[in-house]
Amino acid sequence: MAKPSFTMLYQVPPKLRKIYLKGIEEGANIKVTPTKRMPATLSRKKGVIGLGDAFNMHHPAIASGMMPLGNLGDTNKVSEVIKAFYVIRKPMSTTANILGNTFSQVLVALTDQAREAMRQGCYDYLSSGGFRTSGMMALFGGMNPRPLSLIYHFIAITISTIRQLTLSIPLSSSHLA
Repeated sequence: MAKPSFTMLYQVPPKLRKIYLKGIEEGANIKVTPTKRMPATLSRKKGVIGLGDAFNMHHPAIASGMMPLGNLGDTNKVSEVIKAFYVIRKPMSTTANILGNTFSQVLVALTDQAREAMRQGCYDYLSSGGFRTSGMMALFGGMNPRPLSLIYHFIAITISTIRQLTLSIPLSSSHLA
């Protein structure tokens, strides 16, 4: 946990400096959200500020979730934009979080045969081009928040992987009789 700093004081809007100083004096720890998952919920805690890349976070496995907030100059306008941003971001972040968490489970460095087959299946599916690639890229980039698209691609990857696995099983003469 990081400690609040006097160095940042003049970066904080004047209306929030008193709360910021109180946090420093009381020794409050700043909580850090892991970049693996960042739900689209508005923080209503007094004194909480989303700075810099707070809304421009990436999922470590798929680099998804890059949905940044614009200019932070006018605090009243920013407040309105943030509220609208969360409404828009929620379905996108949900889809990106499900996709990212699923890919994390598939792509982790475990070496069991099923996981290796799924890794290869994901790679083959993404490498095949056309709708498969563009559809997945739209999901990765937060351009397509539709859960049905996510389900479609998950099922297609699974079927494609099963097909590859069954085609790679050598047939012996006992299977032909």
